[in-house]
Amino acid sequence: MNMAAAARISTKWSPCSKAPGYGCKRYGLLIAINAHIFGSVETLYKAGSDEQKKRYLRKLATGEWVAAHSVTEPEGGSDLGNMQTIARKVGDRWIINGKKKYATCGAGADLHVVYAKMDDPERYRLSCFLVEPGTPGMTVKPLPATGLHGSGLSEVTYENVAVTDENILGKPGSGSMVFQGSIERERACIFGFVLGAMQKELELAIEYANKRVVGGRAIAGYQAVAHRIADMKMRLDASRLLLYNVTALKSANKRAPIEAAVAKLFISESFVQNSLDLIRTFGGNGFITENGIHTFLNDALGTIIFSGTNDIQRNIIAALGVRG
Repeated sequence: MNMAAAARISTKWSPCSKAPGYGCKRYGLLIAINAHIFGSVETLYKAGSDEQKKRYLRKLATGEWVAAHSVTEPEGGSDLGNMQTIARKVGDRWIINGKKKYATCGAGADLHVVYAKMDDPERYRLSCFLVEPGTPGMTVKPLPATGLHGSGLSEVTYENVAVTDENILGKPGSGSMVFQGSIERERACIFGFVLGAMQKELELAIEYANKRVVGGRAIAGYQAVAHRIADMKMRLDASRLLLYNVTALKSANKRAPIEAAVAKLFISESFVQNSLDLIRTFGGNGFITENGIHTFLNDALGTIIFSGTNDIQRNIIAALGVRG
């Protein structure tokens, strides 16, 4: 075997079937689609009344309408227990006041799934509301971001927004339970696109390392480069197995809070590291914008924040799996 052949990294590492997101250039769009489906559509399907399903579900399921998932707040971040948006019952109306930030699909959404704290001095309770844009007192402000373009990130303000009991998803006070079911499904499924992105990154790294010649040979022949790409392959395969594990549990209608947290944490961290390793493999060509390699990292950084920051995932794992 000649040196050129020995220096090549196998192109058989990547499976023939392509994961969702493999050929996409705008991962924010996939975030929007997944948030729409798992944060809103499936939540409505699981917890909605027959009348709510009749009114909204068909339009949302066909894509005629898009729904926004409004949970995170400027002061609360990923801390659901510190929610400041409040819903007070006044006569036959619920009056909602507060502000949500980083609502996916918020810009241009036809329906908002909104979580608010009930005005109950005895105990902390949440309710989930269905609110249509154009409701008096509701304003939506797009939030441009450095990555995940197409996700429709927005800030949504509620000032004396009045809705009725018909707008409550589930029962009054059941918001925490509705949210926990929603976020498990979201964390279990939304990262499917990351497998496609990481698969694409691996192929780009292999292709470049095999054709880029430095010092008279392809850089794939240098151990530092080859080992870096080997680590990219390892993270991709481990991410795939973790995702398949948690989605299998959810398909069987089982709770999977730890498994979902582990998958979200590991896959997003792996996406960031693989994006950095891809840039390192490309060297200077990975730093200039004309090759578009930098966009992987911009998008990857967003994944360690949405669906609960990775610090929150570690808290969940520690509370349920380490100390539990």
